[in-house]
Amino acid sequence: MKILKLVFFCCVCLIIFSCNRGLSKGNAVKYDLDNVLDKNDPITINVWHYYSASQKEKFDRLVDNFNASEGAKYGVYVRGIRRAGNAREISSFLSDALSQKLGADEIPDIFSAYPDTAYDFNKQDLLVDLSDFFTKKEKDEYVKSFLYSSGFGVNDEIKLFPVAKATEVFVLNKTAWKPFAEAMGVSYRDLTTWEGLVKVAELYYNWTDSLTEEPNDGRPFFGRDALSNYILTGTYELGNNIFKVLENGDVEFVLDKKTLRTCWDNYYVPYVKGFFTAKGRFRADDLKTGDIISCITSTSSSIYMPSKVIDSFGNFRLVDLEVLPIPHFRNAKRKTVVQQGAGMAVLRSNIKRETASVLFLKWFTDMQKYSEFAVSTGYLPVKKKELEVESVTAAFCSDGICILPIVQDALKVSIDTMKSLDLYFQPAFKNSDKARHILSDLLQEKAKEDRAKVVEKIKAGKSNEDALKNFIGDASFEAWFTNLEKKLFDLK
Repeated sequence: MKILKLVFFCCVCLIIFSCNRGLSKGNAVKYDLDNVLDKNDPITINVWHYYSASQKEKFDRLVDNFNASEGAKYGVYVRGIRRAGNAREISSFLSDALSQKLGADEIPDIFSAYPDTAYDFNKQDLLVDLSDFFTKKEKDEYVKSFLYSSGFGVNDEIKLFPVAKATEVFVLNKTAWKPFAEAMGVSYRDLTTWEGLVKVAELYYNWTDSLTEEPNDGRPFFGRDALSNYILTGTYELGNNIFKVLENGDVEFVLDKKTLRTCWDNYYVPYVKGFFTAKGRFRADDLKTGDIISCITSTSSSIYMPSKVIDSFGNFRLVDLEVLPIPHFRNAKRKTVVQQGAGMAVLRSNIKRETASVLFLKWFTDMQKYSEFAVSTGYLPVKKKELEVESVTAAFCSDGICILPIVQDALKVSIDTMKSLDLYFQPAFKNSDKARHILSDLLQEKAKEDRAKVVEKIKAGKSNEDALKNFIGDASFEAWFTNLEKKLFDLK
């Protein structure tokens, strides 16, 4: 009996030692290529994406490269399919395929998605948590906040594998800025805070107004894309997280009047006064038409920034653009910048298909050509070593073609910004896309409508002060806040 006990004890110790040794090496729990994949029994993996033009060409070349190298080694063939023009459309097509609607496509193994668009699939337990397919060492190679930004409220879960990320930058028409700055004594330093930006915008409005004999015809200085990012990151900087996602996936709406009033005062008020505007679909459109001379936009939108601007005579004029970091609130408790960009989700199937999918995703983000693919449209690579300025700069030119200088500048500025600031992302929750639209649309629509009313009052003979009187006080803010509160809580 003693001998049996001793043997049992030794076996237990051996098992524990073996397990601990495996864990200490950081072995991936599920990732067993040699025993799961077989080049003599090949498998085809379908990837749904929305890439177009040069980005699609680069992606297709990467897929061909994989199929001829790593894929051939393990018997994995990847087929890239441009299924739609954006991630939201892909999710719609995928819903049809999963419900087996007439004419629906074959279900993919991997598909491009945002947290919002993948939320329902995750609730149905259709997405693979990829964390067990990666060793600790492999996970450490990625920017942590990129890797764990699936956005479903669970720590250390990888439901959306990051392939490229974007952030926001401040773009300035340097050609138009120079004479104004010299005349009014302002500098780039005045654009580092929202409060400073508002003062500069007021000076610009008054300066342009003084250049003509017509009263109250000053020009707006600034516009912003993605207004929800302004509110979410702004309130976060000031200590308030509007959408608090709980571990069970539910959300609490935390509407702090003080922080929201700060956002209001530094967007709605200058907008109604004519210092800010938003006329075109995107602020790049407003830069091009000369309606503004500065904007905040995504690095991925920097490719659309104009090199020519329409002047007051209706002629196109070449301009120089400067890329600067985005401003922050003067009393910010923490400075942050948004991170955004679709990831790749893997649908649940079987261990062979899931392993083959992960093999491709790992390979995809480990290639130099991948960095060229990412930066080609203003996105950043997701691994730490590729996110160094030298590595990103090396990817600016490929096959004798270089990305636009404005895109290069945007990526360089964003790299420096992301290293020194908190990276903000909003976890998904039920109706999170609608909630963000409410944040942006209510503020933007009210600002536009009220500015139009102010202009009408001025045309009718009211002074600028009288025309603004009913719009910049407490009552106007309270009306917006009450409407915002109602609209958000109606989503629950």
